[in-house]
Amino acid sequence: MRGGGKGKPGGAEFLQSRSDFPLSVRLGEKTPAWELSRWGGESPLRFAPADEEGFAVRGDRRAVVYRGKKKSHRIAILGDEAFEYDCILEREPESNVVSLRMDGAEAFDFHRQPDIGNDPLLRGSLAVYKKDRMAGEGTGKLCHIMRPEIIDARGRKCHGDLRAEGNRLEIIAPEGFLAGAKYPVVVDPVIGTSTIGRQTDYPCWQTGDVSALWFYLAVSVNRFTLPRPLRGRADSFAWTRSRMSQGLSAPALYADRSGLPGRKISSKEGQYPDISAGGNNHAGWRASQFEVRDAVQSGANVWFGMFNEYFYPVFDYGGLCGEYWWDINFHWDRDPALEDIPDEIGFHVTYEILPSTYFAYSSPLSHQRAIYQGVSVQGLRAGGAGYRRGAAGLAGAGAESRRALGLLKRVSAYAQARGAPAAARRLARAARDAAGAEGAPRPLLSALRGVADATAAAGAPRLSMAAARAVASAAGAAGKAAAGFLLARVVKDVISAAGGLLRKVSMFLRVFSLGGAAENAAGRLAVRGGEARLKSAVAVEIKLDSRIK
Repeated sequence: MRGGGKGKPGGAEFLQSRSDFPLSVRLGEKTPAWELSRWGGESPLRFAPADEEGFAVRGDRRAVVYRGKKKSHRIAILGDEAFEYDCILEREPESNVVSLRMDGAEAFDFHRQPDIGNDPLLRGSLAVYKKDRMAGEGTGKLCHIMRPEIIDARGRKCHGDLRAEGNRLEIIAPEGFLAGAKYPVVVDPVIGTSTIGRQTDYPCWQTGDVSALWFYLAVSVNRFTLPRPLRGRADSFAWTRSRMSQGLSAPALYADRSGLPGRKISSKEGQYPDISAGGNNHAGWRASQFEVRDAVQSGANVWFGMFNEYFYPVFDYGGLCGEYWWDINFHWDRDPALEDIPDEIGFHVTYEILPSTYFAYSSPLSHQRAIYQGVSVQGLRAGGAGYRRGAAGLAGAGAESRRALGLLKRVSAYAQARGAPAAARRLARAARDAAGAEGAPRPLLSALRGVADATAAAGAPRLSMAAARAVASAAGAAGKAAAGFLLARVVKDVISAAGGLLRKVSMFLRVFSLGGAAENAAGRLAVRGGEARLKSAVAVEIKLDSRIK
């Protein structure tokens, strides 16, 4: 944890799910409050107990304890994707309910998970999703509040319950357990911070038997809202978990028609690679693309999902997901093809689930990318002018956190794909590190995007193009500067991964002072043999020139 300044809650802050959509956890300076924020700080959700007493606060890099007379509170990091909130009852309480006030709860749905499955902490837990799931913000999941475990001083344990009503979260302990407990008693819910769903089983729509949910010869979709106009290319992502997922699987996007999906608006859909999660293919995100020819206005609802042959999804209960059987007659005489994606769909079956699939897109940049169309390697040798033009053209485009982190997931998915070169895996790790670094100057990010597009124009393989764009956008995702320096070091490797089409790139970085201040000129990069080395981590504006030798 790192300390913060004054204000609410500013005592300490730590990051969770760094390789996902990073979640910031900010703790109260004097009171046991904790605030969760994702997606660039939009729609934070703050929890604070009703305790009015003063607290003695102490902590270290892993935990903070707020010591009170009747109740104490402890917040501890459990790993990159979970932390725990402990309410410590020093003596038998007047009520068996621990109540937390929630600020910002009106922006979220608290989906109670059913009492099924073998995990006692998942039964009755709360999956917290944004009410308005925006395209580009991943699955829209903020956190997962697990069912609390309650432990007394003898080590006796039981499980409590959760209830979210209005702006209050209630943690309920069994009265009988508290009456016979030896104090202090710890009420211990774990907060999961991954955006991925936790469920795999669902009651059969025919028999009611609970088993693994799977989609066969079907299109499965649920609804998202567009934060800005959509036209052109979009990146799509699906989390796969099972070796039983087989065959063709691709993204599909449909317009909304009176609250249900209507006509298909996606085209040129690409197949998800290695949809099976068996053997050497680990469970994880798979990435693909599609295009939208006709512009869809900002604020419109769309239905996004997957065209499946066999697919076993990961999900949380909540929301509405519809399944359309595109081959209801089961044509066994041929394999499915992308041409089979139906132009219109309805619902044959509906499920109350939120699958771990999503898509992301940027504002149209076709006019900037057109600069490089038809440019050969020889043409790029003319002093690197194309790179500079690309950087200038892209400077105003920007990169919002949710879009760039979507690209970060894409390069991770490519790195996991079968046959991915070691260079791609290194780049994926570098991108993840970059996303957690400190402040990146816009000119460097713009220049890196120009380099990435020029690499693509020169005919780099798809893997290298995806890696270049994802790594270049990762620093913009976090909006942070050591990230920019790190990317300057790795961008040469991205371009060299183009299969020998670009033999060598020498990068010359000139450091400009900000307003002439000497201290701002202190951050310098030495470039030797085409390799940028960090000399100072001071945030400065950097201009990138590139030459092909």
